[in-house]
This record gives sequence, C-alpha cells and structure tokens, in this order.
Amino acid sequence: MNKEPLIPRGDYSPVVRDRINRLKQDADRLFSLGAVRKRCQQALVQFYANLKPEPYVDLRTQLSNNREYRFAQSLTLTYRSTNDRLVQWAKGCMSEYLLQEAIEERERLIENFARIKLASRWYQMKDDDEAWRVFSQNIPYDDADREKEIDEFFETLDILCILTDVINGHAAEYGLDVDYHTRTLTGVLASEKAVKYWERLVEQQFVDQHYMLLASTTRQQAMYIAELFAEKLELEDKWKTFEDFWGINNLAQEKYKCTELGKLPARSNVIDMIFKD
Repeated sequence: MNKEPLIPRGDYSPVVRDRINRLKQDADRLFSLGAVRKRCQQALVQFYANLKPEPYVDLRTQLSNNREYRFAQSLTLTYRSTNDRLVQWAKGCMSEYLLQEAIEERERLIENFARIKLASRWYQMKDDDEAWRVFSQNIPYDDADREKEIDEFFETLDILCILTDVINGHAAEYGLDVDYHTRTLTGVLASEKAVKYWERLVEQQFVDQHYMLLASTTRQQAMYIAELFAEKLELEDKWKTFEDFWGINNLAQEKYKCTELGKLPARSNVIDMIFKD
C-alpha cells in the first residue's frame, strides 16, 4: 500500500481547487477512454477524407498544420508508453486493493491535471464534436516554451483515461486481475434483494456485469438509481454508499440540479420499473 504515486502530489490555489472539484464530480465522463478514442478516430478519418494534394507541400507539413490530427496523434503516441507504465504500477499493488488504489490514484492525478494551464478548461468539455475541435485547435504546439506543459497534459490525460477504464470494469483488457463483483459487492449491496435490482440494472444497460456504471449512464441517472436503490434497501447514507461503490462524487448535487430544473433524468420511467417489486 505504501507505493509512490504515478505523478507526485502538489499544492493548489483556490482557483485550481475549484477546477479539481469540477473534474472529480464528472470524472467518469470527462476521462472516458471510449469518448477520447472516438474523438481521435473522428479526427483521423476526417483528416484523411479531406486530404488533398498540394503542390510543394509534403504530407508531414500538412499533418503539422492540422491541429485536430495532431491532437489525435499525440494521444495515440502517448498511449503506447503510459499503458505499459500504468500496468507496471498496477502489478505493484496488492490485487485485493487494486480497485481502491486505482480510484485513489485517479483522485491524485486529477489534482495534478487541474493545475496544468492547458487543462484548465477541461471540465467544460462536452461530448459534441465542436467542443473537442475548438480545444484541439487551441493547443500551442509551436510554442517551444510550453512544450513541457503539452507533454505533461497528454501524459496525464492518457493515464487518467486508462485508470478510468480500469475503474469502470475493463481491467482484464490490460492484463490485470480485478474481481469487481466479489471485492466490491458486499454487505447490504450483496443481499438477495439488492442482487435482484442489480440484475435488472444490468439487463437495462445502466451497469455492466460487474455492476459498475456504463459510460452511457449519466450522472443524473446514477443519482436517481442510487436514490431509489437506497430507499429499497433502507440505507441511511444513500449517497456515500453508491459514491464509494462507483467511485464518483457529489450525487447529492445532481439531485439538487434535477430538483431545481424540475426534470427527471432520461429513462427515469425505466429506472422506476426496475425498482418496482
């Protein structure tokens, strides 16, 4: 358990602390490896689809002039090194504590990520193409003074995405042994009554076979599930129970937002049916 973190911890200003809180609140979406890979694929496909021969301009120059392509390429190249690094780190953890250590390591990495100037607005990232495009176009690749910052940004983002993938049930893809079911589904969450609801949540594709939230499940849906689940199990601390289980934060805030807007999450009718006896 006494291991060196992947990236050392630092001290943070109040402004950075606010960024940290925003990133942690929505970490599963903001650092979804699937979303990042999808964006990279779109950038690469679009680049080659629009590629036209230009007199006296070689391919290398065209690549360097396309910031979306460079964004995708940087993440792809970074993945080759950080993947091995993270796997070696994980193998140094005791297997029964690996999931918890991954959650804690992601928390530390988010703190470091938030202090990087280039990443200061990452918490505003949306899932639409335009947000990714604008972000990639503003990366100062040609600024030699920020080269180290850019490298740190891509390296940290890449590790965060891989950790998030591991946390959300995909450890086997990295050759890691994490039994999400037996090591995290315990106590009241493993009761016969609870298992009935878990099976329905799996069937309706809100969680995977390890009962971890799928990438397609929104924070508002997670909040609604936690609230109804807690009522059925008569839990005193409904938010903390599921925040700890899923490795997310501030579900109570999502409840507040929904109440303020007077709206229920998407597919709330399906979730209602899941928890009907």
